[in-house]
Amino acid sequence: MIRGLACGADNFIRKPCDEAQLLDRIASILSSRRLRAREQERGVEVVLSGERHLITSERQQILDFLLSAYEEMAQAHERLEAKRHELERVLGELRGVLDATPDGIVMSDLQGSVRLVNDSAQQLLADALGEPVVTPRTIDELSSLLEAEGEAAGEDEYRFSSSGRCLLRLAAPVRSSTGELIGCILVLRDVTAEREAQRLKSDLVATVSHELRAPLGCIVGFAEMLALPELDDASRMEYVGTIRSEGERLTTLVNEFLDLERIESGGFAPAIEPVDIGSLLREQLSLFTGRSDGHKLSLELDRAPLIALADRDRIAQVVVNLVSNAIKYSPAGGPVTIAVANGDGVVRVSVTDRGLGIAPDQRARVFTKFFRAPAAAQRGIAGTGLGLALCKEIVEAHGGRIGFQTTDAAGSTFWFELPRGE
Repeated sequence: MIRGLACGADNFIRKPCDEAQLLDRIASILSSRRLRAREQERGVEVVLSGERHLITSERQQILDFLLSAYEEMAQAHERLEAKRHELERVLGELRGVLDATPDGIVMSDLQGSVRLVNDSAQQLLADALGEPVVTPRTIDELSSLLEAEGEAAGEDEYRFSSSGRCLLRLAAPVRSSTGELIGCILVLRDVTAEREAQRLKSDLVATVSHELRAPLGCIVGFAEMLALPELDDASRMEYVGTIRSEGERLTTLVNEFLDLERIESGGFAPAIEPVDIGSLLREQLSLFTGRSDGHKLSLELDRAPLIALADRDRIAQVVVNLVSNAIKYSPAGGPVTIAVANGDGVVRVSVTDRGLGIAPDQRARVFTKFFRAPAAAQRGIAGTGLGLALCKEIVEAHGGRIGFQTTDAAGSTFWFELPRGE
């Protein structure tokens, strides 16, 4: 401003400027010049940054210059305010995107101070570390577990023993627009479910492979024995029966496994309709007539109509599984009672046996895939370990419930409930 006045400048304008603004400023200068006094004043001496300057410009000229500078600063302030509001809007949108991202994002500077934490990171760390929010302590603890310093970049995993959560950490350096290293960013992803699914898949493949090998090996072995020339007719018929039995076992395993996978993947939708459960039970129990001389099957029906909303074929499958289990797990024989009654908005079916029962340490796994009680294996009781898991999925797909009561070595009662129909 001082140099401008020393050069005889009357006004001040910033680039870029539009045509109207420039013309308005020129008109203001011409008008002001006509009003100025003709006489030159003695001037004013000022000191700026240690340098002395003598301003000999006219008062009106100085005033004009200062007013134009003020006007420019006011306009610049308005532009800065507009930019600030725009920046706040953009930052708000960016924050919304970051908080909506399921991955946790934590950014720190070179001194380790946290500069940014999104909502997902808050929640992930709260679940994994037991802290309600991200605090310096939790960040320090996380950093000590998942170090990412300086130029470090990459990924690793850490399972938190206190919560069992497994977090995948992706780390990368953060640089300024000039390429200068200014910090580090951590992307945290909860992979607990994925790792559990991988574990279950590995267990499933191992179990299925084992369950398939047994009947396949038996079928191949007895088929080779059938080719022996010295084999008599009685032995041949026995081997054929064994092959057929193992083939049926293999077919049952494959069908149950496919049914279970279809239900779990959401590909199963029961065809719901009113079903007379009493009629269905009588029909299914007739299939067991004469199959076991040592078991006495009895059916107890409520006198009221026993109508449930169900897929008839699928509920028949549940009944057959439960009755078959009651017979198999009562190797010494005895009564098997199937009872059905109306409850509070439900129809309840129960199957009771006086067999082996279920040990306390095994009860939590009864409805898991491929679980078979050790007592069953020791007694040579055949089974795939999929029947009860399939029953649970079918009943729950109907909006019903399934459960059991048991006493070790004194029998069990398995029951399920379905929504009652009109």
